[in-house]
Amino acid sequence: MTKDIVLICDDNYVMPTQVCIQSIIENMDLDFELTIHVCTFSLSHNNVVRFHNMSRDKVNVLTHILNYEKYEDKIKQIAQKSHVSPSALIKFELSQIFNELDTILYLDSDIIVKKDITQLLSINLSDYYIAAAYEFWKYIENKMYHWGQNIGGFFFNSGVMLMNLSKIRQDNIREQLWYYKINLAKSTLMDQESLNYVFKKAVYPLSIVWNFNPAFRDNNYIKHINRIYNKDYSCLEELESRVRIIHYVGTDDKPWIYKTAKMRKYWDACYNMVQDIDPIIFKTTDFKRKSFFVTLKAKIEKYSLSELCSYIVYKLFN
Repeated sequence: MTKDIVLICDDNYVMPTQVCIQSIIENMDLDFELTIHVCTFSLSHNNVVRFHNMSRDKVNVLTHILNYEKYEDKIKQIAQKSHVSPSALIKFELSQIFNELDTILYLDSDIIVKKDITQLLSINLSDYYIAAAYEFWKYIENKMYHWGQNIGGFFFNSGVMLMNLSKIRQDNIREQLWYYKINLAKSTLMDQESLNYVFKKAVYPLSIVWNFNPAFRDNNYIKHINRIYNKDYSCLEELESRVRIIHYVGTDDKPWIYKTAKMRKYWDACYNMVQDIDPIIFKTTDFKRKSFFVTLKAKIEKYSLSELCSYIVYKLFN
């Protein structure tokens, strides 16, 4: 039996991708063959070799360099601006790239596997397109701006997705994703809005332990996490001990960029195990906390009166 995991990378993201792969290798209880696929539009020969050399017993690391020209016309039609590379749109094509596979686990490269994830790989998706975890920030956004109402329903984070490739092919989801992205997408999210809209209700909900953002490690959030994910964690330490995948989502929580990144000890441990990897060159943290009134001014320009009132009430009582 072989299981498959796929990551997306380019030459600017090789270091975190290597660390992600190392974390998978170190923390999986492998009683099966595992293939880790690295998809990219462009990658230097040296970095291809680096990934290949991470292969070992029961783990095969393969690099797939895709022809950018094949997707260029579609990508050029996207007027939307995002801080995320268009390489993220490779997610739309995974069912075709791996047309002989029925299931694959997609992981963002700013992730480490903290504990064995065989259970995740073994989920039977049946009539679901994907398994993914609820985007906790969406809940906080609703609390802040929508008086706690569940606006938009279930909204998942696309950084960890167990994908039912056979069903995605069967229902021609690939073309639906491109159509939505080119014609209807409104947010600055490169792929996540489109994936949420198209997959809609055919999503198997995962626990927060399969996609844990270090920013969630805050005592103010534990009661909300218990409510949203139907859990009863007594404290943050208990939750952290059960986390299996850490997703370094936040701009200031990238361990390969900032010394102050939260929960970086887990990432550092895996980084130190990689034999051929670039040294870390830290940037100076320049994230300055804005005053309440400066923040409020910016929000007045963006949100409606009702949303602003909700935000003020949230800040006063939370």
